[in-house]
Amino acid sequence: MLCACRFAARDPSTRRAIELQLPSDPPLPLQELCYHQLVAPPHLVQAVLQRCPPSLAALSLAESSFCDIPAAVRSISCLQRLDLSYNRFEDLRPLACLTTLTSLSLERVGLRDVPPELSRLTALRSLSLRHNPEIRGSWAPLAALQGSLTRLDTSGTGLAGTAHLPDELTTLSGLRWLDASSNGVRSWRQLAALQRLTHLALRSCQLSELPAEALAATGLRSLNLSRNERLSEDGLGRLSALRSLTCLDLSACFVSRLPPSLSALTSLQQLLLAAFELL
Repeated sequence: MLCACRFAARDPSTRRAIELQLPSDPPLPLQELCYHQLVAPPHLVQAVLQRCPPSLAALSLAESSFCDIPAAVRSISCLQRLDLSYNRFEDLRPLACLTTLTSLSLERVGLRDVPPELSRLTALRSLSLRHNPEIRGSWAPLAALQGSLTRLDTSGTGLAGTAHLPDELTTLSGLRWLDASSNGVRSWRQLAALQRLTHLALRSCQLSELPAEALAATGLRSLNLSRNERLSEDGLGRLSALRSLTCLDLSACFVSRLPPSLSALTSLQQLLLAAFELL
């Protein structure tokens, strides 16, 4: 009987190898398991994950140099949150079996397309695809998540220079949180369909003005427009329509003066102006 599994991981603060151990007899009543920066042979990873208790709800395998999702992950029946960030996966088909997932992070995993397996994850509420600049294919799998997805991160996903955001975004009517930063698209018309947004981030999008389509989200509470160096005072005039804003980030923007439209934001509690330069 396997009583314990030991394998090495890097301590990110010291870069020294440390030993991790997961007793299996009796199994721990774990709910979260994090193997960040794991360095271990695949068979040892497989052995440990096979001993994960049924209660496990969250698993992080970020920065572990995996090329494939460990097969044992599919047997964790109650898994709700999975972080696979900073790995270079060649096969994401095992994701289709993880139908209990409510949160999935695929940050910087070398995606070229939005994985079709996502269309099976109909309980998914939070999805991060950030920093996958090679995504060029269809975003169709997102349409299957219209009944569940409330949080989506598409920042740095290769949309720069494209005509507009993916049309599939218009089906996500329940979306509350969207980060579309570092995507210099030419049209933001898809934002008009996201009327329930409460958080919107458009950092580093080469904006010269606040997109009119963003005004459809009348309940917007947090807006991040930082690092848009082309923004002008006139381009921020539309801010006055967002009366529910409590947080506004204009860091690293270059304008002649603070726009008068800010005076209309009577609910504003936090205004971020780091590296803000008045010309």
